[in-house]
Amino acid sequence: MEASIPAAWRRFPNVHDVQYASATFRAALAAVDMRPSMGRVGSRYDNAVAESFFATLKTELGTQVWATRDHARRAVSAYLGCYYNHDCLHSTLGYRTPHEIRMAYRQPYRARGINPGVRLPGGTS
Repeated sequence: MEASIPAAWRRFPNVHDVQYASATFRAALAAVDMRPSMGRVGSRYDNAVAESFFATLKTELGTQVWATRDHARRAVSAYLGCYYNHDCLHSTLGYRTPHEIRMAYRQPYRARGINPGVRLPGGTS
């Protein structure tokens, strides 16, 4: 487990919000080409979308216990692929589904003969 944790994080065993914002921590992340995922201090929108997603996921899947990790992965994948992305309306997306947003994003590119879902050599799409 220890080997899978980036060295920059191992230097900060008791990371709290103040430490996330510290210059030392930001420099350690920059040294390994990482960005902190926190927004500005006091931003009420900082993590709201992620928190809402996990609250919805927990509500929809409940407290079910699966026999194996693979069964749990399959249940979450089915929920995301069949319901959440295609039928669940999201207020942050203008009460549209993630699938609708993705298709609307791709449409102008496809009209020009570009497939935005394909990665080009060099890591760009």
